[in-house]
Amino acid sequence: MLIENIPTDTFNRIVDHLKSDGWACIDEYDNMDAWIDYGMLRFRRNTDELVLEWTNWDEGSIDGAPEIVTALAQHYNLT
Repeated sequence: MLIENIPTDTFNRIVDHLKSDGWACIDEYDNMDAWIDYGMLRFRRNTDELVLEWTNWDEGSIDGAPEIVTALAQHYNLT
């Protein structure tokens, strides 16, 4: 399931939430434009994975298992 157009401040709060909730960041985009034009984080907890992407055009997105993404969407009032 994919949720797009997440405002940057909300996106950053979700990243902090995942880190404090036991999700491990297993990959991060690190080219020279990282977090200027594009950023990507891949999180894993047990067998679950989430991919969070950010661009300066569309802001944030979350892709992952529907039950996890839906729970995050409800918690942060995302559609």
